[in-house]
Amino acid sequence: MCRILFKPTNDVNFDKNVLQESYKDNPDGTGLIYYDLSLDQMVCQKWTSDTQFDTIWKTVQSVEKNKSACNIAIHFRYGTSGGKGIDQIHPIHVCDNLWLIHNGICHDFEFDNRVMSDTQLMAFWFKCSGITISDMKARLGKLYLNDKFASNKLLFIERQNYHIINEELGSWENGIWSSWQPCESTIFDDNQYGLTQIRRDLDEEEEEDEVEEVNNWNRSFA
Repeated sequence: MCRILFKPTNDVNFDKNVLQESYKDNPDGTGLIYYDLSLDQMVCQKWTSDTQFDTIWKTVQSVEKNKSACNIAIHFRYGTSGGKGIDQIHPIHVCDNLWLIHNGICHDFEFDNRVMSDTQLMAFWFKCSGITISDMKARLGKLYLNDKFASNKLLFIERQNYHIINEELGSWENGIWSSWQPCESTIFDDNQYGLTQIRRDLDEEEEEDEVEEVNNWNRSFA
């Protein structure tokens, strides 16, 4: 499963070993986003799967030296729907200064679409709804009580504001929120869908088979 690491302030540093492990386990691209107080703008950078970890790590170190940076998030993607290009790498832009980072499989937004991912379709829905972080809890309450969405974790960042949906399914440690619990060691933790583990050393052909298996499970629960 994809991984998210997030810290509201730049008072602590990300653990290199944790980032490197997440990079190895989630081979479909990495994204970084933060809000720069001095520039008054969101800054986003994405790397495709052929980017070496050291390149990503150097950028992370540079951001961590920037005392004007806050709401810093990193996402490591393991794609299960849509393509595997730069557009599918999180964070996904919703509108204006609002960005979305997603961990999980959202069946309510997953269709037989080999181009757009469930997260991209979700972001489009949020854009059309005109949702903002300030009214998010009230307007999305019904959606996130849906059993199909119960295991998903979503991080929204809008300049100095952020909101995490299903925050309790992740864990906070030393000022950093991770989208998984410390005891989790599998890529797929959605046991409610009958998937408990997918091997980490898939080659490209095997990976396509596994993605199709996931999509079949998705359709069976639609």
